[in-house]
Amino acid sequence: MELERIVGSALLTFVQAHLPEAD
Repeated sequence: MELERIVGSALLTFVQAHLPEAD
């Protein structure tokens, strides 16, 4: 189970949703 990878991806998507220009 790649829970960490799923969480990391979800977190990245969440951050990018609020900070679309985050580098």
